[in-house]
Amino acid sequence: MRGSGLTKNIKGTVVLDSETRRVVTSSIFATLATLVLMAIMVSRAGGNETPSPRSATRSPSSPTSMTSVAPPSNPAPPLATTLAPAATPYVALGAFIPGASSDPSKIDAYARLTGTMPRIVMWYQSWAIGQWSAFAPHIADAIRARGAMPMISWEPSTGVTNDPAWALGTIVDGSHDAYIRQWTHDVGTWGHPIYVRPMYEMNGWWAPWCATVNGNSASAFVAAWRRIVDIARAEHATNIRWVWSPNVDSDGLGAPFAALYPGDGYVDWVGLDGFNRGTSWATTTWVSAWTIFSGSIARLRQITTKPLMIAETGSTEVGGDKAAWVRSGFARIPVDLPDVRAVVWFDKSESGVNIDWRVNSSAASLAAFRSVAMSKAFAGTLP
Repeated sequence: MRGSGLTKNIKGTVVLDSETRRVVTSSIFATLATLVLMAIMVSRAGGNETPSPRSATRSPSSPTSMTSVAPPSNPAPPLATTLAPAATPYVALGAFIPGASSDPSKIDAYARLTGTMPRIVMWYQSWAIGQWSAFAPHIADAIRARGAMPMISWEPSTGVTNDPAWALGTIVDGSHDAYIRQWTHDVGTWGHPIYVRPMYEMNGWWAPWCATVNGNSASAFVAAWRRIVDIARAEHATNIRWVWSPNVDSDGLGAPFAALYPGDGYVDWVGLDGFNRGTSWATTTWVSAWTIFSGSIARLRQITTKPLMIAETGSTEVGGDKAAWVRSGFARIPVDLPDVRAVVWFDKSESGVNIDWRVNSSAASLAAFRSVAMSKAFAGTLP
């Protein structure tokens, strides 16, 4: 959930203590991060935005009271339109861009805004919303044509948390097999690499697949995950990279990572979702990127060495300096959190929680993000 180390809609969250991180200029960081990373690593619907509980119900459209900042008037550097097909030693920086899965020009607009094409384009897709629940190859093709990797956050849900029709047991007992089979068959027929993130944030309590609600359990989650992957393999959808992505592990979440992990044989990547909500709520405080993610990364590394991404993140402007948060904390992810190989920014203003996560929530924030996005340290790609 999007918040101080927690994501979207948690009420009354207890958050981690804030921590002061050193501030460095973008020019110093770009040089330092490049040198450090080179030393360490020698070695992702038809004609509309795919509706989903996350993108439609849980993430309301931007309020008119919030204004965004336009791109700088000076021309941006040339955009990279073709990326290397294999992974690079640097961090791949991507985004959730509202509307991009129906209108790819929104990806181009985002690239102009930030000075570079996102390396990953993520969107949300529900299993339950009619024609929009089908895999649409033209969406993924449009993303690939821009040199980015498509990633789908795949939701067995209608947007209601306590909904027996979408409890994990209905996946385990085969009630959704026909849909899973068709969807993964279509993905396999399409044939290109794609990252799929089913039932993310399963350690929370805000979605019908979460382990502690809706009659679910950790063991049911593991069984449901394995059934989905087994069906996909039977349909020869070997081009899917499966991303197991819990919320950051903070006090108050009732399901530990280890109990929810399906095993290395069923996972290709692990991810974490976590946000700086600042003082937007009375129960939250300003926290650095390192504070949000470091403890959870350590816990993940106790159960797996699979490659790791930050699958959702962002920061508010309320309670601190967002531009400084980007420059001094987010920018240091490749150095301070070296296990992280990819980051996806949640680029949306949410009126429901009155937080503007967008990179252009202010002129200062946009300038800071552009300097990071165009740095070599964040020019990675996904395999």
